[in-house]
Amino acid sequence: EIEEELSVDISHENYRLERLFTIAAEAKGKTPTHGAYVCREFQDIYLVRVPGRHLVDHDYKPLCEAEVAGFEAMPANIVEQKLRVGDPAFVARSKVYCDGFFSLLKNAGKKPS
Repeated sequence: EIEEELSVDISHENYRLERLFTIAAEAKGKTPTHGAYVCREFQDIYLVRVPGRHLVDHDYKPLCEAEVAGFEAMPANIVEQKLRVGDPAFVARSKVYCDGFFSLLKNAGKKPS
């Protein structure tokens, strides 16, 4: 899914993929073609690490632009702030999602005691 949508080959030897958690999600909306919908799914959340470098915007070019409106690299604290206030440029995420994801992300680089 990552390779399909963001053109990122995570099988590359320098990339490390870590599964963080799975969360149930629900989205409701309406489209001109299909009318009202409710989408219920389980979302698997992963962290992709590229040791030795920071990722930048031009590292990615979405292959499936129907699913990916855009990509922008930004610091995690900015992403967290935008998600928590419901910034319309971001796909909405629940408080449970944000709490779990950002807690794990902040502790990802720490060694267990």
